Amino acid sequence: INRELNRKIHVALIRQMFPDVNKMLCVGARIDHEILTFKKSGFDVLGIDIAYESSLIKRIDAHEMSKYFEKDEFDIVYASHSLEHMHNAEMVLKQTRSIAKNGIFITLPCKGKPYKSHCSVFDIMVEGENDTLPKNINDVGQKKELLKDFKNLEPYELIYCERRLKSKDNYELDLAFKWSR
Repeated sequence: INRELNRKIHVALIRQMFPDVNKMLCVGARIDHEILTFKKSGFDVLGIDIAYESSLIKRIDAHEMSKYFEKDEFDIVYASHSLEHMHNAEMVLKQTRSIAKNGIFITLPCKGKPYKSHCSVFDIMVEGENDTLPKNINDVGQKKELLKDFKNLEPYELIYCERRLKSKDNYELDLAFKWSR
């Protein structure tokens, strides 16, 4: 239920920040619900996941996206709670930069320490204790070193960053990067 509400918020944010976006790829979509939320909101959307396949989601390893998709094939990529599970997130980000024409919207879990199931840990996910995690784009602007993990998206403009409390000591961080041409 909470993820569905968050996806609806993400739909509104993406529509606001990328008003001309239509074609979207969801990386690590897991199940059809994520794709259906975007479809119901008017997006032409496809999901990929390494462990699940349906008519809406193709079984594709995100590390190999460029084998399946053309340059600028999608307007935007959406990656919610998926990039941290990639064994080589830098490679996935580099391929994302190639297949997305306009940018990427990312949601990462944040805590004062990494989770056991995460293969890639972004500095921005584990910045100090919970009270020092970035709260918004202004905080990140003052700590630009936290963005070094996103170097494979360059050149870009960070257009959105917001931390949300999910439960006690459990946060999510939404980031939107718009490509600079």
